[in-house]
Amino acid sequence: MNRTLFFLAIALLVLPHPVGAGAWVQPEGATFVSIKTLMTTTDRYFDDTGSVHRRGGDFTKYELETYVEHGLTAEDTLMAKLPLQRLTDSATDAASAGVADLEVGWRRRLWHNTTTVVSGQLLALLPTGYSLSNAPALGYGRLGLEPSFLLGRSFSLAGRPGYVESQLGLRCYAGYPSEQVRAMVGGGFSLLPWFSPFATVEVHYGLGNGEDRHAGGQTIVGDYRLLKGTFGAILPMTDTLAWTAAWQQHLWGERTGYDGGVYVGLWLRF
Repeated sequence: MNRTLFFLAIALLVLPHPVGAGAWVQPEGATFVSIKTLMTTTDRYFDDTGSVHRRGGDFTKYELETYVEHGLTAEDTLMAKLPLQRLTDSATDAASAGVADLEVGWRRRLWHNTTTVVSGQLLALLPTGYSLSNAPALGYGRLGLEPSFLLGRSFSLAGRPGYVESQLGLRCYAGYPSEQVRAMVGGGFSLLPWFSPFATVEVHYGLGNGEDRHAGGQTIVGDYRLLKGTFGAILPMTDTLAWTAAWQQHLWGERTGYDGGVYVGLWLRF
C-alpha cells in the first residue's frame, strides 16, 4: 500500500467515534499512532421526537485523544484509545475533567483479495474510575462490549487511489445503558498527492432497552439515537507522517445534543 492510500485507509480509524472503525489491518510489526485534539459545542438538543430546542446554555467538549494500533500478525491488529476530556455546561455552570472510557480492541482480517477486505472486530470499553456524581459525566461508568463486521474496498480513479468502507456492530453495556446498533459508511480519495479529502456518516441507534440514571444533579441518558457526519482532509507529509483536520456535525438525533466541532491531528507510523 503506497503512502497516500495508507493514510486514506487509516482515516476512518481515528475519527471521533469508537476505536477501530476501519476494515484494514496493520502489517505485522507495524505501529500507527494518532494524537488528536477535538472541540465540539452546542446550545441546542434533539428531544424524544427529533425536534431541535434551545438548551439555555452552551455544552462544550474539549478532548485530547491518543490512539494506537499495532500489527500483531499479518491478520491481527490490536488497538487502544485513551481520551482526556474537559466538559463544560454554561446552563448549569458545571464542569468536569478527566480520563473518559478507555477503548481496547482486536481486529482480524477474515478474507481479502487485491482490492477488498472483510474483517471482524471486538471492542471493549473500560471505565477509568470517574464518578457519575461529577457533572457533566465523562461516560456511563459501565463496561461495554461491541462486536462488529467491516468491509473495505480500494479503487483507482484517473490514476489516483481511493477507498470506501462500511461497518455494522452491536454495542452492549452492563447495567442501565441501552444496547445500540452502530453503523458507519465512508470513503476517501487522493485528489492531489498532498490533499486527500474523506467523509463518513455514522449511526448510533439505541434499541430502547435502557434506563436513564440520575446522579450528581444530572440525568444521564441511557438511550439515544444519533446520525453524525464528518468531512475532512489528510495532508501527507512523508512516508510516516501526516496532518489531518475535519469538521464533525450531529445531523439528526433523539435525546442527544446538536453538537458540531473541529479536530486536528498528527498521524505517525513506524
